[in-house]
Amino acid sequence: MRYLLEAFFVGIYSVIIYFIVSFFISSFALSLLIVGFLKHYLGYYIGIHTLYCKYGEKCMNIHNNNTNYISNNNFIHYFSFIELLFYFILGYIIAIFFFWIKNPTIKNIIIFFFVGFTLHILSEKYLIHNIFCSVNCNKI
Repeated sequence: MRYLLEAFFVGIYSVIIYFIVSFFISSFALSLLIVGFLKHYLGYYIGIHTLYCKYGEKCMNIHNNNTNYISNNNFIHYFSFIELLFYFILGYIIAIFFFWIKNPTIKNIIIFFFVGFTLHILSEKYLIHNIFCSVNCNKI
């Protein structure tokens, strides 16, 4: 159940990146693409991936609760591009449910939060994080 707390954090992280991107880009579609890429790409460089390798629910299960792992940047561009695609698709699906919100800023904050939140949960449930933990986490 810790993955729900992780998903909440990912949702907040997505909104923070959206705020930064929104100062430069007003297009919803382009924002989805850029936030999707940056969310994964920056996650490595600011240490979120290493935190997930050490304490993420899925990685803890795979590594038998051993926290002596660090993230590497193997396939960082590839996985960031894949996340960009998932972010774009899921963003438009989630946007359908919030069509009634008139304020575009509030609507986008909600959408970006739920895209990050939902992608994390889907990645946990459909074994995408198993691949991440196996490929991107190295024992120290």
